[in-house]
Amino acid sequence: MSENRIQVTKLESARRQLETAIKLFFAGGDFVSIHTLSYAAYGITRDLCEHSKNPKSLTKWVENRVVETQHKEFFKHISKAGGFFKHADQEPKAVLEYIPEQYELFLMFAIYQYEALTNELTLPMGVFKIWYLKNRPGLFEFNEQEKSQLLKETSVPIDKAAFYDFVSQYLQLAERNMIKI
Repeated sequence: MSENRIQVTKLESARRQLETAIKLFFAGGDFVSIHTLSYAAYGITRDLCEHSKNPKSLTKWVENRVVETQHKEFFKHISKAGGFFKHADQEPKAVLEYIPEQYELFLMFAIYQYEALTNELTLPMGVFKIWYLKNRPGLFEFNEQEKSQLLKETSVPIDKAAFYDFVSQYLQLAERNMIKI
């Protein structure tokens, strides 16, 4: 075994899982892998938000939108696929009926929580946030300035891989030119 060791924080592991899931998403990768990675990143960022008393966690989001008596059922329902893809200790022959777009929610919640913890987004996170706002409006609240900045460019490609390339180039150019997005 190698003597080389790398230290990884919880936040860094969430960032790495999240970025990998986003890259798989835009490349048309496997939904089980995307869900598993995004669910893990969501769980870490949620727990870090809870420990830091950060109000931007899924738990707080649910508290403000779901009737209190339904909280436990809500979390059980959204955790079903994450547990199914990781464990086989119970019901080893079970089959899951899955809606592939579920992982998009975990990607967005993980990004939302990561941004709340760090006050920054990586390039893949920024690209996904823009994609989500353009393609799944309504679930997340964006302030008007953020919305207008994110939606400024209207002629973006429909294809996910082309969208990723286009928006990442735009964001990199903006960063080089010190344009605040």
